[in-house]
Amino acid sequence: MSILNQQQLNNALEAMREYLSAPVGPQAEPPLLRYKAALRKRRNLIESELCPLIAAYLNDEVALAQFKSRVASINARHKIWAFKGSGQRFFNMLLNVAGDPVECDRELKAALPPPPGEEIASGRIERFVGYVKRVRDQWVGARRSLRQCPKIGSVLFFLSYFWQIQHFPAWPVYYPISVRRMGDLGLWRPSGDLPEDFLTFKHIQEELAAAFTEASGEPFDLVRVEGVLYHTRRPDERASDR
Repeated sequence: MSILNQQQLNNALEAMREYLSAPVGPQAEPPLLRYKAALRKRRNLIESELCPLIAAYLNDEVALAQFKSRVASINARHKIWAFKGSGQRFFNMLLNVAGDPVECDRELKAALPPPPGEEIASGRIERFVGYVKRVRDQWVGARRSLRQCPKIGSVLFFLSYFWQIQHFPAWPVYYPISVRRMGDLGLWRPSGDLPEDFLTFKHIQEELAAAFTEASGEPFDLVRVEGVLYHTRRPDERASDR
């Protein structure tokens, strides 16, 4: 069942055409070549560094503190997913305010593996959100600052980053800028129910991937849809990272 009506699809297709018609770089490479080059870069980093590191952590071969540090180092050197900002900040704050490091490690290991289906994804989001809220409540209840706590709204970006890396590209990364751009185009605005919002975000991106592929004759997957939304962001967003 389609989520988007024809007017919404027309708005999205106009954004796709803007993306495809814009030359980028000194050699003005065709969009498909740019995309394939970026895709190779992502896959190489996933296979050479990120997936082995995540697997080592999930298999108890790397401690949580070391895992966090190595994730930060990789993303500082390779700014492909823009995890260095809000994603790493969420990770740092979570570990800083978690009163029980063993529980934090257990909750992360339950949340970070890629879900085998959408129902399980929804359940993992709900459980992890509940954990983060509980940690925040305990921190604030001890008369400490809420500003030192991880933001609940960052949970979707944080989890979907790890999910996409491990099951590439079946899961979209829940970039705030992608959400804002969907709103700008009149496609969708989040409800505040995080499990529901993530699945709706995913379904719209899947619908856009199919529509873009059919309209352009070029292959579009969830990663390339993400590229369209990022490329056509508002002028006031272009000076900042995702």
